[in-house]
This record gives sequence, structure tokens and C-alpha cells, in this order.
Amino acid sequence: MKNFLQAWIWGLLLVAVIGILYVNGRRMDLEAAKSTISKSGKPVVKIGIILPLTGEAGQLGQECLQGIEFLQKDVESKQTVFDYQFIIEDDQMSPKETAMVGRKLMEQGRVDAIVPTFSTAANVIKPFAKSAGVLMVGNCATDDTIPDGVTLFTNAAKIQEEVALFLETMKGLGLKRLAILSVQQQGAYKAREYLKKLAPMYGIEVVSDEHFLFGERDFRTLWLRIRETKPELVALFAFEPELSILLKHKRQMGVTTPSSSTEWFIGFEDEAELNAMWHVSSGAGTSEFGKRLKNSDAGNVFYAAYSYDSVGIIVAAYEKLGAQTKNKPTPREVGAVLHDLDYHGALRGVKVDKNGIIDSDIQLWFIQNKTSVPTTLDKIRKLKENKNQP
Repeated sequence: MKNFLQAWIWGLLLVAVIGILYVNGRRMDLEAAKSTISKSGKPVVKIGIILPLTGEAGQLGQECLQGIEFLQKDVESKQTVFDYQFIIEDDQMSPKETAMVGRKLMEQGRVDAIVPTFSTAANVIKPFAKSAGVLMVGNCATDDTIPDGVTLFTNAAKIQEEVALFLETMKGLGLKRLAILSVQQQGAYKAREYLKKLAPMYGIEVVSDEHFLFGERDFRTLWLRIRETKPELVALFAFEPELSILLKHKRQMGVTTPSSSTEWFIGFEDEAELNAMWHVSSGAGTSEFGKRLKNSDAGNVFYAAYSYDSVGIIVAAYEKLGAQTKNKPTPREVGAVLHDLDYHGALRGVKVDKNGIIDSDIQLWFIQNKTSVPTTLDKIRKLKENKNQP
């Protein structure tokens, strides 16, 4: 816990120092960005996209990139009011790198909008984007304290609703004892927070709450402590490579308690220990988008679909306003129209609430043959009856 607090404090100091430098004379010139005209004579809209293309989360970043590439082809195939430039930067899922590439995009790239990926990156970029008046959409960012509904938005299912469905499913399966094991990351922290807050309403007791830092490699003691509390389910929140090591050590320590999650199992279905496990997530792409991924031999629909829509909804808002005025709108104008936008992209049921959360349908999933397939509580019950496991 002490190491986490120290890392958190240093992270806040880093953001504060960079923010001071940023505001003191290095604020981007929005008017200069607005005046950019392409060779076609159309105003140019620059969208900066921050992805973890390398490092431990590199595979997830590559899957996000596939969605961006699909969107770019779609935009280029249409007659648009504006020309769009997608400027992609790699932050390796490091807050320090996120801050550096974020400043680069806003100061040198003079972007009109910026799309950081995951809650940690969105929290780093948030103060810079707000100071500069740049539109921000946090891609796959579940931390619901990030958006303001004006120029700051997030594209992720409402974590509170996901947790509610998770707990409702536990209750429906007759499970009453829950352990939580999570990485210290903003999105995971919000899930933990809601699980502990809402669990009593469903007659569920959180019997263990364990967490770890990125980079830890020995989880055997954590599993022993969890086993001693005798949970009936473990809510697990982890990225790779920690997830693989966690599951390996779980097996080594003889812990047979099933695991589940909200959002976090998407993309990791090839882990043998997760086979036949249920979980809660959004990210169900439309059938058309799913077919495109399948035909292209691309990766997981979850990250590709979210990334497609995180940028696609910005393009759609610019196009709606541009069709009305022919002039390039301000970030605040774009943010305002997002709330009433009739958008149809890669995800199902996309809508923007008053707080700035770009939400989509959530549902239960079941991992089968290394793939997450939609399921229902009744189907999970039948599987439990047949196999005597949740």
C-alpha cells in the first residue's frame, strides 16, 4: 500500500509539473489549428489518438489500431465536409509517456480533438485538454469521474451498471461471498469501489479485497490470503502479463474458486483457466462490424469496436455541424452536439448521457473455445447445474 501511495503521489506531481509548464506559455493556438486548410480546400480536423502500441499492453493497442484503420477507410470513402487527419502516438501505457505524447499532439500537432486510451491515460490528458479547450474522448476509459459532458467525454460502458449486472448474476446463481483481486489502476479502482458499495444491496459479502501494482510478478501470497476467506467467486481485474501469472499462481496454490470480471476478460479468452467462466462487458459490435473483423483476420471485436466509435463519433459530430454551417466548429460546439447525435457505428446502442459518458449495451458473456459469446443467467444456471460450477 505504501508503494502504491508513493507512486500515486509522484504521478500527481508529474502531472502538476507538466501542467504548469504547459499553461505557462505553451498553450496550443486553437485559432492556428482552425485555419488549417487541405489541398482540397476543405478545413482540416486533426484528431490525436494515443494507444499503447508497444509494451505490456501492446496487443490491446494493436487491436485498438485495427478499429482506427477501419474507420479511416470508411471516412476516406465518403464525401465529407472536412478532411480528417488521424495522428497516432504510442504511450506504452506509461503515464510519463502519455503526458509527453499528449503535449506533443496538442502543442506541435495542434489537434482539435484527442483520444487517449484507458482510464490512466485519460486522467493524465484530462487537465491538459481542459486547459487548452481541446475536445477529449477517453477510449475504453471506465473511470466515470473523467468526463464533464462539455469537452471531456469517455467511451466505455457505465461501470456502475456493469457492476450491478455482475452482482445480480451472482445473486441469481446463489453466490454470496466475493473476493476482489485487482491491479492498482483507475478503471479497476472504480470497479472495486462500486462492488464494495453495491454488494450489500444484493446480499453479497466482500470477504477479501486484494490489490497489486503493475510489474509485480509473485501473487502466491495474495491467493493464499484469498483462499483463507473462502469466497465463492473472485472478481479479477488485471492486464497482461500479470493476468497470465495470476492465473498460473492461482493454479499452483490450489485455488479452485471460479473467477469473473467486468470488461477485463475481453481479449484474454485464450487463457485456459478462464474457459467456461462468465463475465460482464459491453463491446458487443454490430453484426456488420463483426463480419468485417472476421473477414480481415483482425483481432478482438471489443477494442476495435470501441476505438472505431471513440474517434468515429467525433467525426460524425463535426460532419453534422459542418453540414449546417460549412464552418469548422469549436470543441464546445462539437461536445454539445454529441449529446443529441444519432450515431450508428461499430458498437450497439451507442448513446451519450448528460455527464459525457458515451455508453453502449452491456450483457453477460460466457467464455467458450477461447471466445466470449453472449449468454443469459438461465443459460449459466443450466451450465452450473450440469457442471457444478458458476
